[in-house]
Amino acid sequence: MSLIAEFRLTGPDLVLHHARNAVPEIDVNVQHEVATDPQRPLIFFWATPGNDADAGALDDFDDALAGDDSVTNAVLLDDLDDRRLYRVQISADHDTVLYPTYVELGAALVGLYSAPSGWRVEMRFPDRDALADFREVCGNGGVTFSLRRLYEGVDSDDDPEGLTDAQREALSVALSLGYFGVPRDATLADVADELGVSTQAASERVRRAIAALAESAV
Repeated sequence: MSLIAEFRLTGPDLVLHHARNAVPEIDVNVQHEVATDPQRPLIFFWATPGNDADAGALDDFDDALAGDDSVTNAVLLDDLDDRRLYRVQISADHDTVLYPTYVELGAALVGLYSAPSGWRVEMRFPDRDALADFREVCGNGGVTFSLRRLYEGVDSDDDPEGLTDAQREALSVALSLGYFGVPRDATLADVADELGVSTQAASERVRRAIAALAESAV
C-alpha cells in the first residue's frame, strides 16, 4: 500500500523563499504544479493574508514576488477581496527543483503549504524506499527534510490514523472520563461501563488505538 508522508522542507534555496520571507504574514497554498518542462514547472498558488496581516500585505507580497529570482512569468489570475491566485514558473536559474525527483520516484503531491523558513508538504509515495530516496535527494541539495507523520495511503473516507470506529469511540470516552489524566480520574472499568463492553474489550480497544496513533506519529 502507498504511504502518505507529512514533512517540512526548509532551506534558503527553496522556491519562493524570498517572497515568503519578505511578507511572512501571507500564507501560501499551492494548488498544483504543471510541468511542460520538468525542470521549470508552473506553480499555481493562493496567497492569503494571515490574521495579523495589515491591509497592504497582499500588495507587499505582489512586490516581493516580482523580486523573487526563484520564479519568473508571474501572473495574477484572480484578485479577490481576501486572497489572490497566482501562476508562476520556476526560473531557469533556480537550481533546487524537486518536482522531477518526486515524479521520477512515483510520488504525487497532496498538499503544499507555507511554513516558517520553508514548506509544509503532504506527499503520497509508492513505498518507503521512494520516501528514503526523496529524503536523500533533499539532503544532498542542502534542503532540510523533517518528517512529521507517516501513514498508509487510505481512501478519503477512511481514518488516516488507521483507527476503527470502535477504537476512536474508546479513546473519546477515555479522554472525556479523565482516564489519561495525571493522576487518573477514571479506570478502565469506568471506560468499559460507559462503552457497555467488558473491561478486557475496553483495554484492547484503547491499547490498539494508542498503538495506531503512535505508529502514525513516529
